Amino acid sequence: MGRNTTALYARGRIDPRKNTKTKKYERKTLKKANEKSDETNSVDGKQAHVALINKINQMSQVYRSAVVDVESDARPGEGAGLPQTKRPKHKEVTARPEIGGIDDRQALPGSSETLSDQEEEKPKVGPSAFRSTKRLYALPTRKELETLKEAENLFKSGLFRFQMEELLKHVHSNKVPEHIQTCVNELAEKLTSIEKLNELKIKDGKVKGKFPVPFQPPLHVKDTTGTSSMDFRLKGEETDRQCKVDYIGSVLGGLLAQPSLDVDVCVEMPRGLLQHQDRKRFRYLYKRAVFLAYITSIASKLQSVHSITYESFQGDEFKPILCIRPYAPLKTSHPKENGEEAGTSTKQESVQKKPSRFRIIIHVVPPDNFFKINQLGPTNNTFDWDDPEMLFITTPIQFAGQIAGTATPRYTLRLVQDVLMQKHAAFVADIAREFGQNFKETVLLLKTWLRQRGFTSRSFGTMNGFVATMLLAHLLQQREIPREASPYQMFRKVLAVLATSTWNETPLVMKSSVDIGARPPPVEDMQAAFLVCFIDPSGFCNLLGQMTIGQYDDLRFEAARGIHLLESDEPEAAFAALFLARLEPLYKFDTMLHAKISPSIIKQYPAQILDRGGQWIHLAMRLLPVMTRRGLGDRATVVVALNPSTSAWDVTMDPQSIFTMSETTISIGIQLNMETFYREDSAVAEFTNFWGEKAALRSLPDGSLRHAVVWDTHPHQRHLLIKWIALHVLSRHAKLSNTEIAMQPYLFEPVLAGAGIPHPLAIALTRQTLGENIRYIEALSSRDDNGLIASQFVSDAFTDLARIIRRLDLPLNVRDILCVSSTYRLSDPFPSVAPLLCSAEANRPLKHLPGEASKPVIEVVIQFESSSRWPEDVAILQQVKLAFLIRICSLLEQKSTATGIQTRLTRQFLDITYRGAVFRLVIHVDRELTTIHRQAEAHHLEAETLEGKDRTDVLRAAAQLSALADVMTRDFQILPQLSTWIRAFAVQFPTFGYIARLAKQWIHSHMFSSYIADEVVDLLVLALFNRDEPYGPPSTPDVGFLRFLHLVSHHNWVHDPFFVDPDGSLSDVCKSDIRENFRLNRDSLPIMFIVTSIDQKSSWTKETPSKLVFQRLVRFARSAEAATVKALTSVINGLTGDSPTNIKTIFSTPLGVYDVVFHVNPDVAARYQYARSAFASEQDMPDKTKMSTAGKQFKNLELMGNVGPVRAGCNPIASLFRDLQSNFSHVAMFWYNEQSGRVICAAIKPEEMASLSEP
Repeated sequence: MGRNTTALYARGRIDPRKNTKTKKYERKTLKKANEKSDETNSVDGKQAHVALINKINQMSQVYRSAVVDVESDARPGEGAGLPQTKRPKHKEVTARPEIGGIDDRQALPGSSETLSDQEEEKPKVGPSAFRSTKRLYALPTRKELETLKEAENLFKSGLFRFQMEELLKHVHSNKVPEHIQTCVNELAEKLTSIEKLNELKIKDGKVKGKFPVPFQPPLHVKDTTGTSSMDFRLKGEETDRQCKVDYIGSVLGGLLAQPSLDVDVCVEMPRGLLQHQDRKRFRYLYKRAVFLAYITSIASKLQSVHSITYESFQGDEFKPILCIRPYAPLKTSHPKENGEEAGTSTKQESVQKKPSRFRIIIHVVPPDNFFKINQLGPTNNTFDWDDPEMLFITTPIQFAGQIAGTATPRYTLRLVQDVLMQKHAAFVADIAREFGQNFKETVLLLKTWLRQRGFTSRSFGTMNGFVATMLLAHLLQQREIPREASPYQMFRKVLAVLATSTWNETPLVMKSSVDIGARPPPVEDMQAAFLVCFIDPSGFCNLLGQMTIGQYDDLRFEAARGIHLLESDEPEAAFAALFLARLEPLYKFDTMLHAKISPSIIKQYPAQILDRGGQWIHLAMRLLPVMTRRGLGDRATVVVALNPSTSAWDVTMDPQSIFTMSETTISIGIQLNMETFYREDSAVAEFTNFWGEKAALRSLPDGSLRHAVVWDTHPHQRHLLIKWIALHVLSRHAKLSNTEIAMQPYLFEPVLAGAGIPHPLAIALTRQTLGENIRYIEALSSRDDNGLIASQFVSDAFTDLARIIRRLDLPLNVRDILCVSSTYRLSDPFPSVAPLLCSAEANRPLKHLPGEASKPVIEVVIQFESSSRWPEDVAILQQVKLAFLIRICSLLEQKSTATGIQTRLTRQFLDITYRGAVFRLVIHVDRELTTIHRQAEAHHLEAETLEGKDRTDVLRAAAQLSALADVMTRDFQILPQLSTWIRAFAVQFPTFGYIARLAKQWIHSHMFSSYIADEVVDLLVLALFNRDEPYGPPSTPDVGFLRFLHLVSHHNWVHDPFFVDPDGSLSDVCKSDIRENFRLNRDSLPIMFIVTSIDQKSSWTKETPSKLVFQRLVRFARSAEAATVKALTSVINGLTGDSPTNIKTIFSTPLGVYDVVFHVNPDVAARYQYARSAFASEQDMPDKTKMSTAGKQFKNLELMGNVGPVRAGCNPIASLFRDLQSNFSHVAMFWYNEQSGRVICAAIKPEEMASLSEP
């Protein structure tokens, strides 16, 4: 609670020189105040009032001083127990005048040397604690009111504003350490020796025999004489041998953003090393790399340097940069020797070294005004390379033709960037000073947003922080953004401009404010030379000249996504999605295409390969996405080649050159649009030329003739259309074979293979009885079926059955018939399907099949119209419901001949077998639930008048009624609405059902069946489509399943409730109340608290899972997520010769971790026959002879052959599991898989295991 006296002294409050003797100083001050108060008694009445006020002020100042002294004495200061040493003055480092003319104390904005000692160490002091009552409860000031209004109108919540301000505090780096400037000055001093150097000697591609040149291109015959390469002698006077060192980049404008703390330093090459013709044929780029290696040889000898590496500037290996990480001083303390005098000082300081968090990035550029800028236009042939075959000596390529005199704007752009680098840095610094703090904070937000999406300065062709800064400066100069706008407004405007931009059609030209002494080229030439145009203030440099159309589409897609998040109703989640969540390609793109390419892929494009200086990989990264995007049409929103991961390499290692690479692999990310499957009309000639033999003239149902491409496939294989299109297009236009392309949009399809397939014996009997003319029988018997047809068949059967029931002659009209089964919701991993499917003859019963009679039922809830004649008593109401079931059963049996319906009646439900599916009909009456609530309240009132055992019995009965009411509310009110939501999303998004079924199969395969309800999984998958930040709805099951695992393992379940709001009816006030209640009652709430608008008590997780099960679930999800990432990444292994990862291991759990394992007969498993084909072949199934052999050993297995048919909906394994759990839950925890498991596992509790091990 103490205060820093130095800070208070800086504010003019107290004098620290009088702070050494607090009590004595306090007494003197009080005495002087009393003397002054005595003097005021002698003045007249008019002055008495003024004197009294002065006395009060003096007394208050004394009181403040005393309190501050007491607090300072009560709390140990920052330097408590240490000797008060004076801070050493800054030691000036003598530097050459060529270092930009920047003094050490004025070198960098915000650096530690620009502040005085007091200002640097002065902490921020909050509002005074000695405010008067009037000031403490004063009305808000105008600034405070404006802040509140801005937070309400712009940020939608004060929390979003607070999060943004905190982010800026953590991201902004306003200090550049002294050791960084010291290291730069030392390097500049060492570079003075270049004046005495006559020649840079290169032997075997190395400078000084140790440091390889970081860029080694093939040299043209014009630039070589025999075995020697180009001239590296330094000519001219002494001034021509000098090099200039200057700061550039973010550090000049105070725009340095963490965590990339890179201080950019520009080193001008000596004029004597260059020639004006060096702009051609790699000459400048090679000399630039040679001089950079020479700087490396100097920097390696500095004692202040920790490590030195090379990196590629903006992912371009033609332009390496030098990365220097110096040492940072680390102050430590150690005790003094025993011989020193006690009481003086117990510790002394020593200095150690550690690697600095900052890096120095060395950029080598040509001298100012050396190259004529008018010779570096987009129409100039700067490369001047006649024969492209000379670029690929190790892998000869026969190009389509010899191209001479072709313009090379992309090669020229590399030179223009270096020529204008210092001018761009000065321009940004001036803009930052002109527009102030809001501009700087907006740049930090943009850099953070870009970095989280992979758009960094290390990626080739993408937008980086510098380009975003130039765009913001352009908008401010054009007054599209007012100067007074807040950082949030500026950030939002930049995203809006990016999302709606058309720079591929209309170039964006900045205001001409950089004079370079030449007339810029026409904008039309820029537009014709580049795909995307954003022209800098000089008019010569296209800031996005290397960007492809795919990268531009990706940028616009992410910007539009950002605007959507800012306009959402959850600003807190929007902030995390914009600035905190890092978008990984495997999570972001719906599918990935991997292609193994060689330089021969670009032999049809000699002009474009010359334009790129032989960079065939970048050319392929442009061509392949364009071909794929054209084939997919509007089925894809983004098709972009991903930049290969570039890492730094050691300065003593030889660089990897693309000119010697024989092959490589590139990855293409595809963002799908599953809502659109049509294709725009195109010219017939162009259409047929693109598709080749696949294009054919087809007669459409409306009678028109159209050229179309037809893919012969089964309905359950339509999702593979993306793969077939990509394979055909790349094979026809890029000459890539199927062995050179790896693409698996549905990698986990084998997990669900065989879903919905009837028992093989049932199919055989059906064919014998009715022949081969049965609808769906071939599709259902296919091993590639993934359950889609089976689920759709059940949905159609339910629709027809509901129509039949509504037409029955009943006392009351049917209000609703709702199917609440996961099969109807299209989320059942292995939907049950009957073997007899369509005709009336097919509904006559066959003999019992293994597992067929015990297949799961499909639950249906029926509600009648409201009536006052429903009884009030629950028991009587049950009898009335039974009468309705009897009536429905009787009416359906009368129509059994025509419809093939079979029924089985019980007192609680009615089973209806229709088209082979068993529908379980249950009647729900709203009055029943109301009556139960009323009876529970009556029991509570009655309990207040009773005592002893009677009171206990009544309260127990009330608790049972309340529990029954909760179950009925969940099953008859919440579940129907939830099923309606899930069904709607499954129909709207075709991948919803696949993802839900994969997630459920994973849950069941790891034996969480009894702890995680299917509805919980459906809600979590629903959140992937409803809470779509930061990626959007998944369009493929693989990505959706990966995001599901990430959601389970990374959501903060302990501290945050999980909201799922499909209909958007949860208001912010409601969510706030739920969060507050969650915080207050966290210990009594479920560990997984899932909230919807119809269920704010998390009914599905109220009893399970427990904390132990939840921890196990999270651990499994994290492990499965890592395995899934590895599996998706291993798709490319087929191109490199490695074997891909076995995905089925993700869906299998080891049995060795359990103490007891019960093996059961698979014939009694309810769904075992539907799931077995997904993981094993027939020969891998358990042999019944082994079961019979086991029967000779175990008495309980001898009765297995006497077990008769089991009614539908009865799961013997689940019944056995419940019996074990109810009787032995105090001894062990039991686990089983209700879908396809053949075992029940038990883990004995540790305390019981300890008791068993005791003798």
